[in-house]
Amino acid sequence: MNIDADITGKLNEDEGVNALVGQKIYRDIAARQDDYPYVIFRRPESQAFDDSEGEVFEEKHTIYVDCVGSTPAQAKAVAKAVRAALAESDFDYQGQMGGWAEDYTGYEDTFTVIRQVYEIWGLED
Repeated sequence: MNIDADITGKLNEDEGVNALVGQKIYRDIAARQDDYPYVIFRRPESQAFDDSEGEVFEEKHTIYVDCVGSTPAQAKAVAKAVRAALAESDFDYQGQMGGWAEDYTGYEDTFTVIRQVYEIWGLED
């Protein structure tokens, strides 16, 4: 499994997500931060668990999926589509989902970010 490729591929292929953001799905940072709506995903943490011989038998990866819109309604629509796409995925690993909304106001514009947090367990390639 390759989490980055799996998430990017699933979101790019999903009709609901694609209808809202097109191909504006980014790893770590958006190409243009004022071209709403878009999705950014990050992996701030990965943790490996090994046995008494030092062999890794499990990994836990924390993934942030930020759904960014020019309005709260737009960000919520993107977040809903992303959540549905990932919930319907046929990935060979399991995870749990949660999330919270954060509103940010910039000097020249206002935008909304809804962050979904996923903890994914499984061995990565």
